[in-house]
Amino acid sequence: MIMQSKHWKIVFLLLLVTTLLILTQIYLVNNVQAIPSPSYVPPSHVTVRMYRLVSPDEAKQNPLLRVGEVHPSGVLCSAQSIVYGCTMFEGNINYPYPYENDNPVLVAVETDYLLDVLSQEMGSDGFHPNARHAQAVVARSYAYHREHFDVHTGTPVMDNSTASQVFIPYRFEKWGNAINFSPNYYNPCYTWTYNLLPQQKRICNAVDASKHYLTGINHVLDLPDTPLFGNNAPAFAMYFADTYNHSPTATLTEPSIVPGTNPPRHVYPYLVGVVDSVSSDPNVPTEGHRYGMSQKGASRWAYGNMGWQGNLNRWSVQYNDVEYLLVHYFTNIQIRDQSGYSIIPSGRWNPLSIGWGMPDNQPPHMQHGNSYPIALELQNTGTADWDCNFPSENFALKYRWTRNGNQAIGSGQVSVCGIDKGGASPPMNLTIQNIPNWGSGIYGLHFDVESINGKNRLWSTYTVLVCVGNEPCGDVFLPLVIVPDE
Repeated sequence: MIMQSKHWKIVFLLLLVTTLLILTQIYLVNNVQAIPSPSYVPPSHVTVRMYRLVSPDEAKQNPLLRVGEVHPSGVLCSAQSIVYGCTMFEGNINYPYPYENDNPVLVAVETDYLLDVLSQEMGSDGFHPNARHAQAVVARSYAYHREHFDVHTGTPVMDNSTASQVFIPYRFEKWGNAINFSPNYYNPCYTWTYNLLPQQKRICNAVDASKHYLTGINHVLDLPDTPLFGNNAPAFAMYFADTYNHSPTATLTEPSIVPGTNPPRHVYPYLVGVVDSVSSDPNVPTEGHRYGMSQKGASRWAYGNMGWQGNLNRWSVQYNDVEYLLVHYFTNIQIRDQSGYSIIPSGRWNPLSIGWGMPDNQPPHMQHGNSYPIALELQNTGTADWDCNFPSENFALKYRWTRNGNQAIGSGQVSVCGIDKGGASPPMNLTIQNIPNWGSGIYGLHFDVESINGKNRLWSTYTVLVCVGNEPCGDVFLPLVIVPDE
C-alpha cells in the first residue's frame, strides 16, 4: 500500500506539471503581443535575387536602357551564367556566376557583398577615404534594412540591380584590365602577402574602418511608431551620386507622408531634404534620385573643397569626422556599433559655412584689438528640435579661444532657437573680437552650440586655427572636429 501510494503521488505530480505547461503554452499563444520584440542583431548574410543586368555596351547602344538596371529579358542568374550582372567577367567562361544554381542567394555581408558594392559605387580614385567609409556604413545599413523589412513593406527581396544596390560578383577582383584574386577566398581583405591592388586596399580600408550602421524610425505600412527590434532597427539608408545645393524629401517606394496621420508623418523621417551648401557650385550636376547621402557631396565635405576630388576652391568648412558626414545627410538617426550601442550623443550640430569675408574662404590674419564680423550657417543634426522653451531650455552658438594651455571665452554669441532637427539656419552674424593677448602665433578658435542655458555643449566642437599677431604663420587653414571635453 505504501509503494502504491507513492506511485499515485508521482503520477499526480506529473499530471499537474503537464497541465501547467499546457496552460502556459495557451497563455503565450494568446498573448504574443505582450512579449517584447527581440533586440536587433545585425545579420552576417543578406538575401539577394540575382539578375542579368544592362551592361555599359548595351546602354550605349540603347539610350532607353541604364547601366546596372535589370535587363529587359528578366533573366535570372544560374550556374555557368556569364552575362553582365551575374559576373563582372562578361563572356568569360573561366569566371561564371559563382553561386551555382542558388538564386536568391545568401551573401556574406562583410567579406563578399560590401566589397563588390563599394567597388562599384566608390571605386574611383578621387573619392576621399572618409567618404568611402561613410558609403560603407550607408551600404551596410541599406542591406540590413532590406533584409529585415522587405516582408513588412511588401517589396520584393533585394536584388543586385540599381533598384537596390548594384552587386556584381567579382567586381572587387576586376578593375578595368587589372585582375587580382586574393589568396584568402573567405576573407579577401586579409592576406598573408600584400598582393592586393591599390584600389582593393582602398575598398578594404573603407569596409573595415568600422562595422557601424544607421538606425531610425521606419513608418512602413501598419508598423507602429516604435520600429521592429526596439529602437535600433536599421535605417533605409538611400544614397545617390550628386545634387546641386539641396536634396529633397524621399518619396520613393512609398508615399512620403503616411496616409491618415495627423499631424502628417514621413514614412522614413530620416530621408528629408537637407541643405548641402558645399555643393553650391552651379556646375554641379544632378546624378541619381537625390535621396539620402550624396556620394560626391560627402567627398567635398571630407576634403573641405568644392570639388569632390579636392581639386577646386576650398570650402570654409571641412568634416574630417565620418560621423559628421552621416548626420549631415540623414536626419534624426543614430549611428550604432554591432552591439546596438549608439556611438555619438543625440544632441549635435554641424557647421555648414563660415563667411570670413576672404576670397579663399580662409580666416583672415587677425590682430589684437580688431573685430572680425562673420556670417555662419549651421545645421541641427541631432534628434530633437531646438524649440527653446525658455527658461528651461536655450540654444546658442558661442566661441572661445585656446593657445598653449590657455583658454578664454569669446564675448559674443547668437541664438539658434527654432531650428528643427535636420534643418539649417539662415546666415547668422557673429563678431569675433576681444582676442586674448597670448603673443603672436597660431590660436585655436572653437565654435560650440550650448544648451540648458549654457551648461552643456552639444556634440561636438568645431575648431579653426587662426594666425594672430604681427608674425606670419604660414598656411594654417586646418579646421578640426573635437569632442567637447578636449
